[in-house]
Amino acid sequence: MRIGLIVLFVAVLTACVTQPRIVLLGEIHDHAEGHQARLTLLQQLLEDGWRPALALEQFDVEHQALLSQAQQQCADDMDCIVQTAKGSTFWPWPYYYPVLQLARQYQLPLVAANLSRTDAAALMRDANAIPENLPWLAQALSRVDEAWLQAMTDEVRLAHCNKLPESIVPGMARAQLARDAVMAQVLKQHESRGVVLLAGNGHVRRDLGVPRWLKRSYAVGFITTDQDAGPFDQAVRLPKHDRGDPCVVL
Repeated sequence: MRIGLIVLFVAVLTACVTQPRIVLLGEIHDHAEGHQARLTLLQQLLEDGWRPALALEQFDVEHQALLSQAQQQCADDMDCIVQTAKGSTFWPWPYYYPVLQLARQYQLPLVAANLSRTDAAALMRDANAIPENLPWLAQALSRVDEAWLQAMTDEVRLAHCNKLPESIVPGMARAQLARDAVMAQVLKQHESRGVVLLAGNGHVRRDLGVPRWLKRSYAVGFITTDQDAGPFDQAVRLPKHDRGDPCVVL
């Protein structure tokens, strides 16, 4: 694992020098070793002198002001940062505390990158329910062609073990596209400085996710040994993560 990360570090650093500096680092949300591997990579990049903004799926764009306020007021109290920026209890926050601590140590801005669950749910129900604070999103979604939409629809269906009511699948695909578009827009705003997005593997895949909305980026998937390599620029292999059959729960 260590050797692989060093090789990956060189590849990512080269991408940061030769391309617009947008790097996407994926995750399996509850895979402890995956979080540690990604943290090691981030530490190597920072130790080498790069000072990007850190954009996180775990914070909603509408709370950016609160997140910036939290960075100024909470010092090294990670719980304070999460609570002040209205971080959802959905996330396993102890996995993200080391990243927040890195931001403090290296004085990196934290960036809220995600469309809120409330706004995503509204879009899932109604394609015209564009958030007032994101008026550009309507035009962005109008540029999604039929093949792209169909591929995302198929992916949503498959990710839920083909057990979703068919009536809600298109809306869920639309919400996922909106999340990716919002994340991409956030990254563009910080490209001149350099920015790293931390998000689920589904968001960082090149064929359907955030990179599809960007001209150039470098995407790294953190996947288990039993998964296909997938549409990433590079993939980090992790030990198999056995949480049982998710299709049984669905």
